[in-house]
Amino acid sequence: MALPSELSVEQNRDLVRGFVQEQFVARGMVADIALHAPGREGDQRNHHAHIMLTTREIGPEGFGAKNRDWNAKELLVDWRSSWAEHVNRTLERCSVYERVDHRTLEAQREDALERASAAERNGDERVHVAEMARAVELDRPPLPDVGARGWSMMRRGIATPASDRWQEVREIGLQVREVAREFRTQARDWLERTLDRVQERGAALGLTRAPETALERLQAARASRGAVDTPSSALERLQAARAGRGEDRGVEIERNIESAGHALTQQDRERERVLEQERALERQRAAEREGPSHER
Repeated sequence: MALPSELSVEQNRDLVRGFVQEQFVARGMVADIALHAPGREGDQRNHHAHIMLTTREIGPEGFGAKNRDWNAKELLVDWRSSWAEHVNRTLERCSVYERVDHRTLEAQREDALERASAAERNGDERVHVAEMARAVELDRPPLPDVGARGWSMMRRGIATPASDRWQEVREIGLQVREVAREFRTQARDWLERTLDRVQERGAALGLTRAPETALERLQAARASRGAVDTPSSALERLQAARAGRGEDRGVEIERNIESAGHALTQQDRERERVLEQERALERQRAAEREGPSHER
């Protein structure tokens, strides 16, 4: 079991013991825990634990029969979920920002896309862009298992087909993460520039109130689209890097990248229409307020 490198030895020890007591010992198993620190070679974040369990329940009368229910795949999924909850509670208690997720990359990506769609419907551009960037970051193949022998050969500089594949997948993951990071930065800057333009646009129209809605915050960008670039340059670099790789998931990755790159502009027409309605209503109200004064 991988342990958070952000935690101390004592914190990880308490984390593992709490999980083992709740999920294994309480069921009647005997657990043998071995905590391992990173070796002198390799990744120095590789703190991990090995847990050996009995297959027979133990009670006041000693060992009983084998419990084959413990071999159920559904129980393994529950243990993975419970471990993630234990880790995240410990990270939060220790004021560590990072969190873990036991789900597959595909499941996490689908969740991010659903959150992005919900944010889009609610007009929340910041959350929409953040979740689209997260979906792009998660749209990558998982690292393959190299095995103990493969790791030993890699540390000695001996290349194998498995290690070559691992390096290739790792490089893809690094590229995707870098693109997602740059996309977040560019999108944040884009939204800030948009807000500035909204304020300028509002002043030019004689509006005295500050922009309140998400629609208004984007209207200024429409006034001078040529000066406001959508955050796409980092995405284009990933598309160029992906070209010619022949990955099965390449088309799907690029589709999500393109969707993320145009996440802001796709909503402009609808926002402009609704905002124009709001502005027309504002003008009508202003005219009604001024009406009596003209009659006098």
